[in-house]
Amino acid sequence: MSESKNSISQAQSYREMGEFWDTHDLAAYWDQMQPVDFEVDVDSESTYYPLEASLSAGVEVEIPE
Repeated sequence: MSESKNSISQAQSYREMGEFWDTHDLAAYWDQMQPVDFEVDVDSESTYYPLEASLSAGVEVEIPE
């Protein structure tokens, strides 16, 4: 893990960071937060599985466009 410019948790690893946030509420630290800009590149993927017709009839997924 690279050294952070500012770390509320003061963690030395991602595991320690996760353990900190598992036991602390972000709302208690909100005044210490800084806005950030980032981009997310998500590649969509479809996977098909054989399914019994009766089960398939009860499963419906709407994909937003």
